[in-house]
Amino acid sequence: LYASSELNAGGVRATWWCEPNVASCRDTIAFFEAHADEVSLRQRGYLWLYDDVEKLARARERRAFQERLGVRVDLLEPAEVAKRFALLDRNLDEIRGATFSPRDGLVNPNAVRRLYRERASAGGARFLNRHYVEGVEVGEAEPGRRRVERVHVVEVQKGAPADESGLLRRILTQHRVEPDAGLDHPSLRPEIFVNALGAWSPLLSARLGVRDWAVPVRRQIAMVDVRERDL
Repeated sequence: LYASSELNAGGVRATWWCEPNVASCRDTIAFFEAHADEVSLRQRGYLWLYDDVEKLARARERRAFQERLGVRVDLLEPAEVAKRFALLDRNLDEIRGATFSPRDGLVNPNAVRRLYRERASAGGARFLNRHYVEGVEVGEAEPGRRRVERVHVVEVQKGAPADESGLLRRILTQHRVEPDAGLDHPSLRPEIFVNALGAWSPLLSARLGVRDWAVPVRRQIAMVDVRERDL
């Protein structure tokens, strides 16, 4: 019911600020490079502009471990920014410097999801599409550790009666299924349970009785048509 893949811009970058993120994204980029046509990889690079001297200094410090982990990051002076990126022809007098990571870029997020799903299905994975976790039974595996014993899910098909009755909207906005909804509630007994809901993971973590550190942040994406240079 939730599909973040359709909502994100498909940005791919390894210019992060902690080593686990840099290393994992570096390897992800290498995978995308090996499947560039399948995921529509466009390595145009990421350009970070700095108008603050202290932030630029921190970027220089981060560059040391980024390059140590195999991620190329170029340091650019203001004059070089104007020379390499002619599109930026305004307010360059405010720029103190920049970094540019040429292996970063964009992918088609839906193509990435399709590739992963196809590979997972070929390996024996089974997907339950349009299912919502309605409840979770948790037991104690050992002192201090919980185990998910059973997961109750409900299938919600788009169209009647879910849409006409308002059930689908209620589930998406209120995150609950009414007892008299008249839908089947099959259950699963997982050996391993992974909460991979991203921005919505706190909703499920609350059902498990565990604290979730994920904080959803609303973003905006503007689609524009950019020619070689806007005169």
